[in-house]
Formats: sequence, structure tokens, C-alpha cells
Amino acid sequence: MQSKQTLLEVQHLPNFPRLILSVLTEDGYDEDELLKGLDLSPKQLADETFRLSANQHEKFILRVLTITNDLHLALRISEKVDIATSSLAIMAVINSGRISRALSLFSRYGRLFTRTLDTLAVTKDGTFTIDLEPTVQNNQVQYFAVTAYALFLDRVFLDPLNGAHLVQGLELALSPPADFETVRDKFGFALIFDAPRNRVILAPSLIDQPLKQADPQTVRLLEEMCEAQLAATNAESDLSHKVSAIFLNNISAPPKLAELASAIGMSPRSLRRRLKDDGTSYQKILDVTRQELARSLLKETAEAVASIAYELGFDNPSHFGRAFKSWTGQSPSEYRKQTSFVA
Repeated sequence: MQSKQTLLEVQHLPNFPRLILSVLTEDGYDEDELLKGLDLSPKQLADETFRLSANQHEKFILRVLTITNDLHLALRISEKVDIATSSLAIMAVINSGRISRALSLFSRYGRLFTRTLDTLAVTKDGTFTIDLEPTVQNNQVQYFAVTAYALFLDRVFLDPLNGAHLVQGLELALSPPADFETVRDKFGFALIFDAPRNRVILAPSLIDQPLKQADPQTVRLLEEMCEAQLAATNAESDLSHKVSAIFLNNISAPPKLAELASAIGMSPRSLRRRLKDDGTSYQKILDVTRQELARSLLKETAEAVASIAYELGFDNPSHFGRAFKSWTGQSPSEYRKQTSFVA
């Protein structure tokens, strides 16, 4: 059995962008260029206690996809990572005894790997799947996040299963990228596009397979540590969700920071500090809430852009137009016309 101190020395990887940054800098990409224009620094990504919001994940991943010009970057990342020692959560999965138990842990600790997806393990009529719900809006980032999850899940079990693929297929609620045929054979499992949901399909014959590296004492210690990390992550998320909910209910006239803090039962200084510790801020959460509502209204209604601007609390449509373009790179009218996957 490994000691708690030894386990603590394992890289925690509290954010997937840190892993991406490490791989790309090893490949010769400039660190400053990869982070240019983002509210992130190498020091933050190297901090074991730093947590990124879903919005920060989305912006970072979109940045690296643009710089590398590689929509299938998840393939490169997954090939270059030592899965077995990449995080405490993965070590818990590998030591958990059986594939079925390991899958339950992999799904439970998903938020320790990435903020871009919410996951749910599903067993029904002899089939075993993991549903993936993106927490990000951009289709390219969704494609990266979903394929990265499936690739990492498959790789975690390749050695324990002596080279057998646990992942049989991946359903994506997206259209295929234009160049998908050039990489189809690199995945090791089938990808099915334009599906009703994002879902990983698992080989039912392998679900009850034992894991050769099982260690009950080690896994109990690992789970204890992962549960503490998960509780901290959920607490951070709960505060952001609470702030977002207040904005959502008052979006036409968002409360000022002091009013928001009072509604939550905190001082303005404490709220500002807690949000900063969570990797976000009052303005970032307001922007994300407005952005998500704007996307929804532009996609699903015929409401005039000017009306949407006022509904979201902007004092004039031009301010809304500039803000929306800074979020998406498109004007509201351009975004409204966009209906297909952008490769």
C-alpha cells in the first residue's frame, strides 16, 4: 500500500488545460502564445489549488485549436499522456477492483478531469453507456471535449484489458468535421455523428472484468482524497451557480456586486475573493449568463436583436453587438444565421 504522502506527490491535474499546455509546449509551441489574450497564466495552471471555470476551459481550448489548426487535437494529447499516473482520480479508477466499479468512479470524478462536461453512467437492458453533457457552447470545443473523454476512458483500460478496447463507440450530437475521414481510423472505436445525445458506448462483455492492479487499501485512501477534492470543486461550482441564478432571474437589471453579496449572505470583499479563488469574477459570470441567454434567444426566437439587447440589460444594441462579438467572434445577426458545425 502506498502512503498518503507518496500519493500526494502524484500530479493532481486539477485542470485539463494544464495537461494540454504541457504537451503542446513539449511539441514546440510557445507558452505565451498559447495563453495570449486569456485571463490565465502558466503560474495559475501550475498551481495545484487553482480551478478553472467552464468558460475558461472553453476559451483556452478554442485558443489552442486555433493555433494548432488541429480540430482533432484530442488524438495527439491522448497519445502523449502517461494515463496510469496522470492523477489521483485515475489511480483510484485503476485500483478499484473491477471494470464496473472503475467506471462508476470515472464518471463520479469527471469534474476533477475537466469542467467542459457533466457525465452520467447508465446501465439499461444489458447496455452500458456514459452520457456526456457539454457545459460549453462552441461546437469545436464540444467535439474536442467529447472525443478527448472517450479517448482517455479507452486508454485507461487498454493495459488492464490486455489491449482490448472498452469503448465500442462514441455518439456525438454534432455533425462531422469536414476532414474527419482523414482521422477516422485513429480512434480505435466507431464515431456516430448527428446523434440525439453525446454518449460513450461500452463493450458489455468487459464490464465485469477484474483489474489486475486492484488494491483495496490504496483505493480507499485514494477515494478519500478524491472525495475531498470533489467536495471543494462542487462548493466552488455551487457559488458560481448561485451567482449565475441570481443574474438569470434579474438579467434586465443585474444587481451590483454589493447587492449580489447581500443576497448571498456575504460581504462584497469575501464574494470577490471567493470568486477569484474559483477562477472567475462577478463580470465573468454576468458575461457568461448573458452570452448563454443571447445564444438561446438568437437561435430559438425571431426576436429583434435590439429587443434582445435590452432584455439582457444592455443600455443600447451597439453595446450588445460589441459584447457578443467579443464572446463569439461573430455579430448577433451572423450568429443567428449559423446553423451548421464549423470545422
